[in-house]
Amino acid sequence: MRDTCHRRRAMARTAPYFTRTHEDPAVYHNQDDCPDGTQILGDNKVVDDPVNRSLCSMCAKRGYGHYTDWLATHTEDAAEHLDKKLAALQKRVHGRDEALSRIKAYDEESAEFAEIKAKRKALENKGKLTDEEAATLGALKERYGELYAALQAKAVQHKKDLDALKRLEGDEARHDEGQIKRAEAEVEVARRSRANCEEAATGLAKAHAAAIHGRSDPEKVELIADVVMNEARGQDPYVKKCLAYAYLNLTGGELRPPRGAEISYFTRSNIRFDDPKEGDPVQYIKSVAESLDAVRERLDDPNPEKTDPTGGANHWASPKKLSAKKRQEYDTKTGSYSWLNGAKKIVLKEIPEETFTFFKTSK
Repeated sequence: MRDTCHRRRAMARTAPYFTRTHEDPAVYHNQDDCPDGTQILGDNKVVDDPVNRSLCSMCAKRGYGHYTDWLATHTEDAAEHLDKKLAALQKRVHGRDEALSRIKAYDEESAEFAEIKAKRKALENKGKLTDEEAATLGALKERYGELYAALQAKAVQHKKDLDALKRLEGDEARHDEGQIKRAEAEVEVARRSRANCEEAATGLAKAHAAAIHGRSDPEKVELIADVVMNEARGQDPYVKKCLAYAYLNLTGGELRPPRGAEISYFTRSNIRFDDPKEGDPVQYIKSVAESLDAVRERLDDPNPEKTDPTGGANHWASPKKLSAKKRQEYDTKTGSYSWLNGAKKIVLKEIPEETFTFFKTSK
């Protein structure tokens, strides 16, 4: 499972359920904490195929709670992490400024000490002095003593400040960029992390709202987006769009889950999301938003037969991801790829054939 420390309880998708009592309109629920669904008394609650019922509007809004909850928590975590990095940077900058202030004061006193030493020596070497020169020499000796004592007292701290400055600002001799630059880089990483979470949250909310807007069954829209995610989650938006068209060509436009061997290892996206092997969770959520956009674009298309970027493809393959055995079957059109016999390959110049190759069959 992904890291869920300090995570709020996510709204969980459940098997469809509804009330056996009459209601208008007739709806079903699929979220375990839906305000309306939780009002159904035990004896009236039915867990079954909802048949012609529509998804509850509250459940539709909460359908992506698995992602939005994770993003909300990690956006907060990213903000806290950024605050800590900013505090660490400010501490180092403050330490540098204090060191620079002491070094400047020390250097000014050193310069004054050197000037007084030179003037004192000149007067002492002059021989007979006038009363005014003698008074000046006395004052110089007094100030010389004060500065000597002050510089001696500050010598240890001055050495510490010089060493600290090298650590904080860098040391070219050691090819060290310094703690401040490293802290600034950490702050920038933290800023990007927070912005990335915020961008993903905004993008997902926008894509989800647009995809389900006006649909009679939003959950089926999410299902088709999950099919696209299953097949092309690591691909660019155009590939996802092509998959959305091709899958609905395969189903004859029906918004349904894959059947039989239509798709290998189909898993709902919210389940895959919890698998650490899926990599960066924020990027995964951005890919979910792209899949929703792809499905929306296909469903909003008034004339998909003419605008279909795949030219009517209803099958596809990703050759470079195939195992040695599957690749042999693919190349020889045997076994699980026997359907390639008689299939028409549709070449899309925007997509390398090894990434995705689309086909059109009579079935």
